[in-house]
Amino acid sequence: MRDMAKIVTIKSVIPMYQKDRICAVTFNENGYEVIVPKVEAIVGNKMVFIEADSILPVKPEWEFLRKRCFKSTLNGFLIKPMVMGKKDFNGEEGSKVLSWGLAVTPEAAGLDGTEKAGTDVTDKLEIRKYEPVEDASPRSGNAYPSWVKFCLSHVLTRPIGRIWQKAHKRNSGGFPTDLISKSDETTVQNMPWVLKEHATDHVYTTAKMEGQSVTALIEISKLWFFKKINFYVCSRNIAYRTPNGNAFWTFAKAHDLPNKFMNFYKTTGLIPIVQAEQCGPTIQNNIYNFPELRWFVYEIKLFNPETGSCTQLSYDDMVKHALEFGLNVVPLLDKDVELQTIMPDVDSAVKYAERAYYRICTEGGERVENFAYGWNDKIDESMHLWQDYMQHEGVVVRSMNCDKDKNVGCSFKIKNITYAEIDLAKMAKVVRTNLLK
Repeated sequence: MRDMAKIVTIKSVIPMYQKDRICAVTFNENGYEVIVPKVEAIVGNKMVFIEADSILPVKPEWEFLRKRCFKSTLNGFLIKPMVMGKKDFNGEEGSKVLSWGLAVTPEAAGLDGTEKAGTDVTDKLEIRKYEPVEDASPRSGNAYPSWVKFCLSHVLTRPIGRIWQKAHKRNSGGFPTDLISKSDETTVQNMPWVLKEHATDHVYTTAKMEGQSVTALIEISKLWFFKKINFYVCSRNIAYRTPNGNAFWTFAKAHDLPNKFMNFYKTTGLIPIVQAEQCGPTIQNNIYNFPELRWFVYEIKLFNPETGSCTQLSYDDMVKHALEFGLNVVPLLDKDVELQTIMPDVDSAVKYAERAYYRICTEGGERVENFAYGWNDKIDESMHLWQDYMQHEGVVVRSMNCDKDKNVGCSFKIKNITYAEIDLAKMAKVVRTNLLK
C-alpha cells in the first residue's frame, strides 16, 4: 500500500474569503492544498497530511470526524476531498479552495511530534486505504455470493466471510506483479517534480474512467514435453485462473478473448497482457448507463516467454492491438503534446482534469455516446454541470513511449475534486433523468 499519511511542513498560508477561523495551506513535501484551522497555519510547522480515500480507525483522536466521515460498513472514518469557499486576494473573492485531504498536528493524531518531515506514518496510525468492492471482487455473476459480500461489509460478520474466502482460495491466485504493475497510478500532487523533470516529454492524456480494474493475459505451463496455455483474468489484487462466472470472465468469454489471446500467441510467440477499466451494469452505479459490460483499455504489454522480456506498447500500438482484440480504448483528450504546454504546474494540471467531460444522449431513439473534451468545444455557458454534461473522475497522463516498470517516460493521474464530492448514485440518477431524454 502506498503512503497515505506523512509528516509534512507548511510551505504557505492562503487566506480564505470571509473566513476568520480557517484557511488553506500548502506543503513543502507535496503539491496538495488543505483547509486547516487558522491557529495551526504557521509556515514551517509540522503537520500530518492524510490523503483522501484513507480510512482512519475508530479512536478518540478522530471522533471529531464522526458526523461527516464515519462509515459503519468500513468501521472507520473515510477521508474525502472537498471544495469549500474561495481564496482571498487582498479582500477580493478569488478561486475556489480545493481541500485534498485532512491535515492535523502530530499531537492531535496521537504522535509525539518527534517524527521528521517526509516520514510515512500510515501504519503507525493504523490507516487503511479505501478500496471499492468492485476492485477486490467483481459483483456481476456472483464471484462472491451475496451473503458473503454482506458478511465482508460488516465488522461483526467479517470473520465468517474470511472463512469462506479461505475455503474458496483455489479459484484465485496472486496478481502477476512480475509481469505488470497493479493499476494504481500515482497522483500528481505526490510527485509534483514530474512536471518539471518531464516538461519536454511528448505525452498523451486520457479520461480516467469510473469502473473496476481488470487485467487479462495467458500463462504457459510446461510438463516434460507438454505445454499448457491458460487464459485468466485479474481484479486489481486477485487473479482468477478458473472461470467462475464473475463479470471479468463473463465479458472475456462473450468477446472470445481466450481464443483471441491464444491465437495471437501462436502467431507471434508473444503473450498479450491487457489492462483496462471495466464499466457497465452493477459497477459503480453504472454512471455511464451502459447497457452491457465494456472494457476500456489503457495499457498493453507484450511478454516474450523465450527471452523473458516484457515491453509496454506505445499509445498507437496499444490502440492497434486493442482494436484487433475487439476492445475499446480509454477516451483520448490530447496526443503528442509537450507536457509543459498543457500543465506547467500542479494548479494547471488540476484545472486540466476539471475540463474532461462527457455527454450521453439519444438521437432518433438511438443511443449516442459522445465523449467530448474542453470547455470551448461543445459546452457553453447555458449548460449546467451534472445536468447537461458530466465530469470524469480525472485524467491519466503518459509519455508517448512509456514503460513505468522500466522507469521510461512519465505516468501519473490527476484527480477531479469536484467529481470526488459527488455521490455516484446521485450522478447515475442525473444521467438517467437528464442526459437520456
